[in-house]
Amino acid sequence: MAGLAFIGVAHIHTRGFMSRVAEHPDVTVVSMFDEDSHYTGKALEWAPGAVVAASVEEALSVPGVDAIVVCTQTVKHRDVVAQVVATDRK
Repeated sequence: MAGLAFIGVAHIHTRGFMSRVAEHPDVTVVSMFDEDSHYTGKALEWAPGAVVAASVEEALSVPGVDAIVVCTQTVKHRDVVAQVVATDRK
């Protein structure tokens, strides 16, 4: 099973993305991070069992993460992608 880390869950499309993941038997949301904990609490309704991380780095370090979904506000994508790349995650 492939595991996803969602970085940013406040975006309007997050619920739809997570709902699609939940429909797929071979993919699951393993972890998530958002700067605003209000949104991660809401996103847990769509991805129960996912780890709510305190940072991007923590979300990426959760065992089982195979891929990363950047779902932050569009203006933050560049910075978040740069942060993910800097982790040198293979």
